[in-house]
Amino acid sequence: MAENRAWRLANPRHAAILARAGELRKYGLTPDSFIALAEAQGGLCAICGMKPEPIPFVDHDHQTGTVRGLLCRKCNTAIGLLRDDPDLLAKALRYLLHDR
Repeated sequence: MAENRAWRLANPRHAAILARAGELRKYGLTPDSFIALAEAQGGLCAICGMKPEPIPFVDHDHQTGTVRGLLCRKCNTAIGLLRDDPDLLAKALRYLLHDR
């Protein structure tokens, strides 16, 4: 038990990934495939390019279940609040650019 705790403290990112193994299975990912996807993205959010803390969220198409990539909490929340709707996202972009 103390050995496991010491390992988790020494390896917090990997421990967080292993703790989410059940969640990853929903998306057809293993901890190893999740790590490979994160490495393919350079360890950064696929939208904003920032390093997600503690680990990224799996973004997926809600219609097909296909994994699109890994996102930070803010980007994942943003596209979720926009209902994963490209038209709504385009309207938000036009709104933001309106005064520029």
